[in-house]
Amino acid sequence: MKKIAIFYKIESEDWIKSYTNSLEDQWQFYYFSYTNLTHLATIFSENSIFFDGILCSGQIPYFHLKRNHPQFKKPMRYIAISEEDFYKKCFHYSQQDPHFQLKKCFIDFLYQENNFLSIRDTFPKENWPHIFNESITAFDEEKIYGHLAEYSEQLSKQPHIRYYLTRLPHLSTNMPDSITTIVFTPSEASVKNTIDLLIKDMEIDRLTQNQLVVGYVQLHDLHRDLDYRKITLYKSLLDFGRTENLPFILQQESFAIKILISYTDFLTLTHNKTSCAIQQMLSDTIDFHVSIGWGIGVSIQEALFNGEKAAFLGEDSKKTTTYIIEKNGTTIGPIANDLKLNLSDTTIQKLNTIYQKTNISTTILQRMYQSLQKRGNYETNATDLALDLNTTERSANRYLKKLVEHGYASLSTTQQIKMQGRPKHVYEIHFFDY
Repeated sequence: MKKIAIFYKIESEDWIKSYTNSLEDQWQFYYFSYTNLTHLATIFSENSIFFDGILCSGQIPYFHLKRNHPQFKKPMRYIAISEEDFYKKCFHYSQQDPHFQLKKCFIDFLYQENNFLSIRDTFPKENWPHIFNESITAFDEEKIYGHLAEYSEQLSKQPHIRYYLTRLPHLSTNMPDSITTIVFTPSEASVKNTIDLLIKDMEIDRLTQNQLVVGYVQLHDLHRDLDYRKITLYKSLLDFGRTENLPFILQQESFAIKILISYTDFLTLTHNKTSCAIQQMLSDTIDFHVSIGWGIGVSIQEALFNGEKAAFLGEDSKKTTTYIIEKNGTTIGPIANDLKLNLSDTTIQKLNTIYQKTNISTTILQRMYQSLQKRGNYETNATDLALDLNTTERSANRYLKKLVEHGYASLSTTQQIKMQGRPKHVYEIHFFDY
């Protein structure tokens, strides 16, 4: 039976246990109450490794744990107030108090990420309540309870504020008698729905961890110093594994070396499939280039097949390359280490939209976007783009044609470069014009 740890502030204990007790025949729940965020960090560090999933009573403990324990990779969710919970409670209270209006309220659980519980879609702006912050990320700070208390106390002094709607009953002690505090707790349906989602996350996590990964490091130019390069490559990989304390297994083949590694260690090695530490190491330590392919599968045979296929994708490159082929056949790469993909969420979302239309992988689009930004303009040709992406000119040309086809690039007719033979076309990339 799966084990779920629930972390909650002591004031939330009654509603947490009343809703989860009926589910204990299906899942094992373990309850951990905390008095402050320092206490939360301590009990989480001592106990989290023993559980399959983590449930937090609200967004504050969730964000605190996410920020302070980034290495924790098991599924974690928090219980939120649903729209149904919110409007039922408001309607019920309005029947008792005819003066109740949202514009007279300060509400500390509304933000963009829950669409302000549809208040801004439903009511005119002059009837909107006061909120703590536009984004839920504001709750990701060490002294959030104190800041909320200070902010609510300041607002309570404004004559038009008459109600404080909160999930934190202990903050109501700071409110003057003129302010009515209404404490909101999630309904049983919301709690069960969140647990159902957590269970699905745990199942996906289990299936993911059962995936197998095989790396395939392919040598090129097989007629030149083959034995020397095989020995050098094997020693470099062996030393790297020892230095980085990575428990992988190396197997030598005629023209390649296989790397058997767990999926979890693979994600660490590739920074969640965005870079490749082995590629960087080999580029720095050996004087010849190789193709690195990572294959993911549910069996060794499938993972090896995908790894060999991924390595073959870099065969024409004159630099060491890395590609990944996942178990569903999705190709990621080429992955490079010279560009740091520090992109905003908005940019990533827009690039994902381009991927859906062009079928150019998001990794390629991200690296293309940053290489153009680094260069300072959005014009390129197949030769330059191939160098930026560490791929073949044929592949770069294919990417450019797809972008043109879907309106994300155009031929710069005024800057075609005439050379011997065919002209080298210059393209203007305009990712975000559409």
